[in-house]
Amino acid sequence: MNLQPDPKSLIIPPNLLAEVDRLANGRFRLTWQHQATWQHQATWQRQAERVDILAAPEPDRLATGKPIAQVKESQSTEILLTANWPRPYFGLRFVDEERTNNRFLTVAERVLPVEGAINLRDLGGYVGLAGRPLRWGRVYRSGMLHQLTPIGWQTLADLGLRWVCDLRSETEVEQNPTPLPQGTAVSPLPRPVQSPDSRMRQLFSVWRNRNQLDQILFEIYTRVMLDNNAAIIGDILRHLADPDNLPFLYHCTAGKDRTGVVTAVLLGLLGVDDETIIADYSLTNAHYGQFYATLNQDVQRMGSLGFDEQQLHPIFLAQPQMMADTLAYLRRQYGSIEQYVRQQAGLDKQTVAQLRENLLEKI
Repeated sequence: MNLQPDPKSLIIPPNLLAEVDRLANGRFRLTWQHQATWQHQATWQRQAERVDILAAPEPDRLATGKPIAQVKESQSTEILLTANWPRPYFGLRFVDEERTNNRFLTVAERVLPVEGAINLRDLGGYVGLAGRPLRWGRVYRSGMLHQLTPIGWQTLADLGLRWVCDLRSETEVEQNPTPLPQGTAVSPLPRPVQSPDSRMRQLFSVWRNRNQLDQILFEIYTRVMLDNNAAIIGDILRHLADPDNLPFLYHCTAGKDRTGVVTAVLLGLLGVDDETIIADYSLTNAHYGQFYATLNQDVQRMGSLGFDEQQLHPIFLAQPQMMADTLAYLRRQYGSIEQYVRQQAGLDKQTVAQLRENLLEKI
């Protein structure tokens, strides 16, 4: 299959304060920046004398724990954990003996190894308003979950997941239902993103304009998702503003389009810059083969309308320019992301403030 461009070539690595990668040998590689993006606080201009590494099964238990390692004159280390936690979180304490308020960062794996999941990622760690990182383990984005195994569902249950918000249409849900396992505290939240056009009209439009799929996708992102489904986006944000609803997961089919637009609005409202929003969107390309195989029947159905594989390629790609254009449209049409959320999605000032308080770390 010779596809142009290669999906992986479209991935933009986000500029992060710290990262965690799970290695094949069972260890975790931690990397970090000493001074990045905290310029608004003069305290963090000095390079730390050492970095204390902490680990815990929950992010809120990190700061009170004891270091499991100390690192000097380096910006990375590998850690082998003996504990069998559902998901490890790591804390990095940047120690400067001349300071009493040493910087502390929480970090975890962004892509969760959940059995049967597609493109399931944590939104934690991105830098938001006033340099405050997003809290880990609070909001997850994903593709469809119908292939999750019992072990996969147990993993999510062990993370304390409260809600699964499904953005797919009723037809998609009927084709690939996601029955939640009995005996867990996870609740379903169906919020189908609807279009005023009928399905047949949409298919006819795609067929008639099959050489202009990028423009069709842009109209779906803007006219359909942002303009016509602002109430759905607002409802999701209101759920996220209630701490009793967290952790919270929302998803569509591939975790790219509907999920990508909701994520862009959420991250923008939390003060994450456009470059990071676009980079997060592009990470879906790492899962291209997985959801392409899952949607193979749809590919074949479109082929019967006269499409070839190359023409369908843009539908499955998370092209960074698409998200850049969507963000530009949002500001051009509504003035700012906050104005969109307040005026179009119906959130009041107090709800916006509470959402930020729930999802941004205190520094």
